[in-house]
Amino acid sequence: MTEQPERPRGSKVVRKLLADGTVKEYRYDRAPRRRKLKKEHGAIKQLADLYAKSPEFNRLSKTWQSAKHYYLRLLESELAWLTVEDLNDRESRGDFYEMRDRFAAQADKADKLLDTLKGLLAWAYERNRIGYNHALGIPHLAPSGGRRNEIIWTEDQEAIVYNSFPLGLQQAFRFAIFTAMRQGDQLALQWPQYRDGWLAYQQSKTGVKIFLPVYALAPLQSLMDELPRTSDFIFPSPTGQQWNPGHMRTTWRAAFVKSDLRGENLHWHDLRGTGATRLQEAGCTDAEAAAITGHSMGSGSKLGDYVARSKQLALNAYQKWDAWIARKPQILAFGNRR
Repeated sequence: MTEQPERPRGSKVVRKLLADGTVKEYRYDRAPRRRKLKKEHGAIKQLADLYAKSPEFNRLSKTWQSAKHYYLRLLESELAWLTVEDLNDRESRGDFYEMRDRFAAQADKADKLLDTLKGLLAWAYERNRIGYNHALGIPHLAPSGGRRNEIIWTEDQEAIVYNSFPLGLQQAFRFAIFTAMRQGDQLALQWPQYRDGWLAYQQSKTGVKIFLPVYALAPLQSLMDELPRTSDFIFPSPTGQQWNPGHMRTTWRAAFVKSDLRGENLHWHDLRGTGATRLQEAGCTDAEAAAITGHSMGSGSKLGDYVARSKQLALNAYQKWDAWIARKPQILAFGNRR
């Protein structure tokens, strides 16, 4: 019996009968060959170019893509001489530290550059482009006490907003705390996204899909019930269209400096951390809080190890938060006291 040659795994064989009666075989690979990185210098640029074409990158908002591009280009410049072999060698970790330290005078910039490197190498590792991510675990330079994720709104400061800010800004403010939503995502919300007590949206920065059980958090449900439906947008501008983020910030700042909050080191984006903090104060697990906030789960300053986002986790979170609120005195505008 003639032994048949072994067919390469994943190959396709096509047989054709020729005019002289012989049979000829043609072999084709079923899948395209994986593109391998070139071994010469410039591995960071090769990875950055591939990442910029990936679905993960394209899901980011245009603003976030622009920021990513800036730091990717900076990485290419700072680490231009590294090869793939260098990236897989643990000695590259020392090079990453040296790069971070060169920006020590601009600690926030150094941290963002380092985070971009960690993310790029994590993406490359998952795609089997490199064997190791030696940037993991390298600490930030900016002191944790000076980072904005440590700054939250107190209930006294919240009460000032309810006493002195225009009604529309009060409502947007309350919503931001209860949802821990980024301002850009909040301003883009439309009423069709709110159905049967659930508000669904996709984060523009990360692409994460969030489902908020509004009905399970009484103050948020009351807020949604009182919002006027005069536009397709849940939080429209005075003209009924979507707010321009710059105009919204200007309007907010004008109200801020006229209030008793002037001089306080507080910003709108601190409301996201405030909401996340109150979820944890209400006894939510890291996974439940992340189902509301959309934080990525993992090492570092995020919300810890995470299993899977789901509507049930979000429901658990809002039920716990609702019970926690019910046990506390209610924050009212001074003019609404009874």
